[in-house]
Amino acid sequence: MFTRTTALLALLLSFSLVACSDNDTVAENQMEEVTDNEIAPINPEPGVPADAPEVDVASTVTTLQSGLTNIPAAAAVDNINGWIAKLEGAGFEGAEEITDNLEELRDELQEDTLDGAEIGETLVRLGELTTAAAAGASSSSQDGLMQLGTLLSEGGAMLTGTDA
Repeated sequence: MFTRTTALLALLLSFSLVACSDNDTVAENQMEEVTDNEIAPINPEPGVPADAPEVDVASTVTTLQSGLTNIPAAAAVDNINGWIAKLEGAGFEGAEEITDNLEELRDELQEDTLDGAEIGETLVRLGELTTAAAAGASSSSQDGLMQLGTLLSEGGAMLTGTDA
């Protein structure tokens, strides 16, 4: 029995030594140190770049106040991507519907030919949804969200030729 155990032990040891051959150190020598800022965040939302900009209500309101038609489509898409990323997993009522409409607006703004009426309708819906969401927001956020909702609705109405 002792010789079988010794032989089995020797066999296992030889397998483990073969597995640790000189070639295994090649990967260690070629690995580079990666810092945290070199690793892109995981982005679960398809179509949204992992480096979507940080957005907030105040800066979005300021941008909209400068005039809806003064905002380049690419800048608007960046802002929309930032909001989609920010709202990912948000638990408030209406968050998913807002995100769906933001995705729709982003797609409309990336068309070869922009359809002002279609974009306007989406903006009006987003304004209404944002205003509704403001009712359930913290008191410190309500005013900004109400203002954002109003600006979205007014901008959409301007594009569709209707009153907000």
